[in-house]
Amino acid sequence: MSIARKTNRTRTLLAATAAGCIALASGALSQVQIGQLSADGVSIKGKIADVFGDKFVLDDGSGRILVQTGPGGPPSLAVTSGETVTVTGLPRDKTFDARKIQRENGEVIFAAATPPPPPAPGIGTAAIAPPPGARQPEPPRGPAADARFGSDRESMLRVLKDAGVTAVGEPVRHPKHIEIPGRNAAGKEVIASLDRFGRLDEIEDADHDPERVSEKRPIGPADAVRIAREAGFTPSEPVERKKRHFEILATNAKGETLELHMDFGGTVYKQIWVR
Repeated sequence: MSIARKTNRTRTLLAATAAGCIALASGALSQVQIGQLSADGVSIKGKIADVFGDKFVLDDGSGRILVQTGPGGPPSLAVTSGETVTVTGLPRDKTFDARKIQRENGEVIFAAATPPPPPAPGIGTAAIAPPPGARQPEPPRGPAADARFGSDRESMLRVLKDAGVTAVGEPVRHPKHIEIPGRNAAGKEVIASLDRFGRLDEIEDADHDPERVSEKRPIGPADAVRIAREAGFTPSEPVERKKRHFEILATNAKGETLELHMDFGGTVYKQIWVR
C-alpha cells in the first residue's frame, strides 16, 4: 500500500465507526434517543458475542462493537457469551468505552471510578492521587507531545522490533500517525503505522494486490478461522465477510486485541490494533 493512502483510509474508517456506534446506541442511523442519555454518555444494549478478558463484543442485531473498560478497569469481567447487558459509556475510534455495565436483572457488573473533584481555589496546585481503580489520563496531546514523539526514533524502532518488524526506511510523518517501511520476520515488506503516542497501530503488507487473490481458489469463513489459529491468533467467530477480504477480531500471543484482514487466498495482509 502506498504510504500516502493511509490518511484517506483512516478518514473512511473513522466515519464508518462513528456511524456504527450511533446505530448500536439507537438502533438507527438518525439520532440517539433522549432516554439513552446520561452523565456517563449513551447506553447500548445487546447480547455478548465473545469475551476477551476485560473486553467483549456486543451485538444488538444491527451491528457489533468491541466494549472495553479502559485503563484502571478489572483484568477480566464476570460475563459470558450469550448474556444480555446494557452498557453506558462513550464511543471511541474503534471501540465503546464503558463507564457502567449492567445485567438485565439490574446487577451492576462494572462501574468506573469517579475522579476526585479539583482543589478549591486558594488551596494550592499539588496533584491529587486518583483513587484505586480510577482511570488514568491519556498521554498528553498536542504539538508539544507530537514533537517529543517525532524526535524519539529509537523508541519507534524498539516498538517495531518488539512486533518482529525491522525498519528499512525512514519514518514518514502524518498529522495523526507515523508510518515506517519495514520487513517482517518472514522477509516480507510491510508498512508499520504508529499513533501519536508511539503505540503500534497497524501493520500492512506493502505489496498486497487484491487482483492477484481472485486467481486463487477462495477460502470460506471456517478456513479463515483455522488459518488465523495456525498463525498464532485466537479468533472470535463469526468472521465478517467483506467484498474482497474477511475481517476477524482476534487476540495475539500478547493478549492484544486486533482486527485481522485476510484475503480470500488465506493471507493475513493487515493487522489493526483495537484499543
